Amino acid sequence: MAKKKHPLVDLFGDGIMTGLFLYGLFRFVIRPIGKGISHLAWRWRRVLTPLYLATGTEIVALIWRAGAAWTWWAALVLPATGLVLAVLGPRLSGPWSRLVLAVVPDSVDAGRKGVLDRVPERTYLALFLAALGGWLALRVGAGPSTTTALWWQLGLLVFGGSWWYHRRIRVAGRADRYARRWRILADKERGPIRELHGSRVVEARGSRGQSILTIRLAEGMTAAQFAPRMDTLASFYSLRLSSIYLLTDESNARRVSLRFLPKDPWKGKILHPMPAPGTISLRANDLRFSMGLHADALEEIYMLQHTLVVGANGSGKSIWLESLLVYLAACDDCMVAAGDLASGATLRVWEPIMCMPVATDYESTVVLFERVMAFIEDRERRLGLDKASSDDAPDAFMPSPEQPWLTVIVDEYPDFVAEAEGRGKEGQKHLALVGRCGKRGRKAGVRFILLCQNGSKADTGSKELQAQLKSTVGLALDAHASRVLWGDLVRYGWNSAGLKTGQHLLRDEAHSTPNIAKGYFVTVRDRRAHIEACVAAGRPTAEPTAWAALMGHGGIIIDMPDEDAEPDEVMAALDIEPGKADDLAERTGLSRATVFRRLNRLASEGRAHSRSGVWHAGAAADANASV
Repeated sequence: MAKKKHPLVDLFGDGIMTGLFLYGLFRFVIRPIGKGISHLAWRWRRVLTPLYLATGTEIVALIWRAGAAWTWWAALVLPATGLVLAVLGPRLSGPWSRLVLAVVPDSVDAGRKGVLDRVPERTYLALFLAALGGWLALRVGAGPSTTTALWWQLGLLVFGGSWWYHRRIRVAGRADRYARRWRILADKERGPIRELHGSRVVEARGSRGQSILTIRLAEGMTAAQFAPRMDTLASFYSLRLSSIYLLTDESNARRVSLRFLPKDPWKGKILHPMPAPGTISLRANDLRFSMGLHADALEEIYMLQHTLVVGANGSGKSIWLESLLVYLAACDDCMVAAGDLASGATLRVWEPIMCMPVATDYESTVVLFERVMAFIEDRERRLGLDKASSDDAPDAFMPSPEQPWLTVIVDEYPDFVAEAEGRGKEGQKHLALVGRCGKRGRKAGVRFILLCQNGSKADTGSKELQAQLKSTVGLALDAHASRVLWGDLVRYGWNSAGLKTGQHLLRDEAHSTPNIAKGYFVTVRDRRAHIEACVAAGRPTAEPTAWAALMGHGGIIIDMPDEDAEPDEVMAALDIEPGKADDLAERTGLSRATVFRRLNRLASEGRAHSRSGVWHAGAAADANASV
């Protein structure tokens, strides 16, 4: 007869087996299924947006009904909001762009993506919010019923069905059609583009007005050989010119992507968001600003650094610059100085928000760079003092209201270069001064924005200066000028030829793949109101010694040991022989602007005076002497 086991042994034995079974069931069955479902739910979140929204509103209604059913009237805010959007949609497009992208079907949002710029999309969004608000009010106030259930199902069918069709089914179908026709291009006998023979489509996807094909090129082929064929490819697909753009893959030389834009996604002007003064800052924005929209309605983020802006006449350089000035003027930790060699045609209107008058000719622009250099040197000495007192001191100035950065903008910069080159050694000194400002300005919180019509050495003065310009904005150019600007990068899709007014390419460390964007537009009325608001709010000024250097008054660095002053060449020349300012400039080798500045300083010190335009050493002998 078998010995009977103790009851505890049976209990613990069964418990261990049950525990192991439950752990295995959770570990190898339930958990993987749950992770898979959650992964797919997140991966397909865009496809399932209508279902998520419908389920979320039902959950909100349940909680609302259980907690505060008497507040059902608050749901009527949604229909009221829809009415406001229908009337004031274009003015509210910025903050509501994400809602538009998530809710409005692609075919209805046929204007500027994510912007309520068309009556059909404003009407659609108003109807959607009215239906949603009415259902919530009835569901919370009266409770669940057959009416609310049918309303919920009908809303999901009408609004969700239209969203699914236009956002997923139709768009994906367009990408698939492009992929099917690619087989002809890849065929060696029928394909009209030899460079594409042997290639194949590895992925086709569509989103909001565009289709993207990922292509694996044939062995030995690269993106550089493929890039010049974009217009031929557009002709094959019967699309408009400049409607297909090449995107390279940095990790795989044989893999490229093609972005198809059958329709112009930037119809009309994109109004600037126009931030209010004091609401943004360089430090809070991490030096980054939204400068326009890409074809997929995503913002183009530009980082403030030494920048070269290149574009032909009428390409939109002034539009891009004014868009940036709106941000800089609204910052409480940024000063702006500018030179406009076109006699101030573009930038003089912005003079009220600048820390000094706009330089409008060669001489005043030289003075601008000399003062900026003095500003940089002052801050460099301060950094040296801070480092000497503490090893933990920062290596560069961070923007703050007490120590703001300085952004220097020079429009029509090639005119300055041409004038300098025509002045021989004096002009070469001035060009060297600009180069020194560019090299040493980074640590001192100084950034330069140079605008020109060509990216050649003749327009920028030297390749050394171009090397300091870490960011390049390329607007519309002819084919030759585009090749000059981008060089070998043209073979990889960097091409400004064919761009329309306001469209541009941005290249810097964060933008290594060409992606066309269209910049914001600032109306005359908005610009005037913004300048007045910025002036009323007050403009930032630098710390005393740096501000004095920028204003041309010099300055003494606190705790800085005295240094022997450099000999004054102008005073030495006057001691030898009186003369006019032009004669003194020629004798000393200094610029005319520098001579005038030093003469005025000597006159204020009583060491020189002018009589009938001729300068003499010593104080004025009579009251008729004029300074």
